[in-house]
Amino acid sequence: APPARSGVDAVEPGLPIAIPATEDEVAKVVAAAEKAKAEKDGQLMANVLFTMRERRSDAVVPWIEAGLKSKDTSVLEQAIRAATSHELESHEKAIRKLFSTYAKKKDKKKKKKKGDDDSPSSSRNVMVACIAYFGVFAIEGEEKSVQLQLDDLFKDGATPGSWTGEFLRAATLYL
Repeated sequence: APPARSGVDAVEPGLPIAIPATEDEVAKVVAAAEKAKAEKDGQLMANVLFTMRERRSDAVVPWIEAGLKSKDTSVLEQAIRAATSHELESHEKAIRKLFSTYAKKKDKKKKKKKGDDDSPSSSRNVMVACIAYFGVFAIEGEEKSVQLQLDDLFKDGATPGSWTGEFLRAATLYL
């Protein structure tokens, strides 16, 4: 049988399942997060946050919160998704700000700095993670912006990619 959801009725749509982590899992994930921070390795931190999405523990919440302040879009995306699965609804204001920023960035071209992954697809991934967060917590007020993004997707004839299916799922959940 699948594990029971922690703190959420199983009928509630859209909430990713995060099962309680064991002490060993928490120790491993925190050690990996500390290593990623020490080495300033954004990809490793994104991978650690991805792991945090699936295992719930209060010990990882500070790492998720730190990830929400990252300038690395891979880290941001995974931090938003981890915040969603850990039911960190109190970060609504920060995630609204990220959504606003990345919804505007998705089509802008800018000079890339070394180590900066700010491609249109990475910006879209952050935007999609924000929309999923809004949908899971039924946060109102972004419907117009989400609808504009959805209209742009179809108007531009976007080529299918990893983000398009996620975007459609998130927008459907939210709208």
